[in-house]
Amino acid sequence: MLPFNFLDPFKGDFEKWINNNNYGGEIQNYVQEMISKSVASSIKSNEMKESMSIFEEKERKQESSLNISTFETLDHVYVKIFIKDRSQLSDLKIFHTTNQFIVEGIPSSDDRHVIALPSIVKMKGASSEYRDDYLQIRMMKKIDLQYTEIDVHDLE
Repeated sequence: MLPFNFLDPFKGDFEKWINNNNYGGEIQNYVQEMISKSVASSIKSNEMKESMSIFEEKERKQESSLNISTFETLDHVYVKIFIKDRSQLSDLKIFHTTNQFIVEGIPSSDDRHVIALPSIVKMKGASSEYRDDYLQIRMMKKIDLQYTEIDVHDLE
């Protein structure tokens, strides 16, 4: 129930009351302003999404030219690289840090691909195997128990 018991919205009394008390213009302006802000922000949001999707597509295309996949088990992280021609293995250079996998020299000698690993790995003990047109690298996971506390204080 409306707080204005004397106004019947079905007869149009409410609209007459708003227009007579000059609230109609203010309400109309406010609604138009909010709609324009909403539309403008949604347009900006869509433009940002489109520009981000273009960036992601470029990034995917670079990785898709090499066809690399990563997955992890309880103890290991695996990286599989599709290499059709076995002779390309001699041009290939592979490096890794605890959280990144770097491939150089394939498909061309100037190419370099950096892939984020799904888990932290040990620096030693990686092994590789080439079978069925895939080069598979196995790295042992590292359990990192070092924690650093970050001080969060009230900024006010």
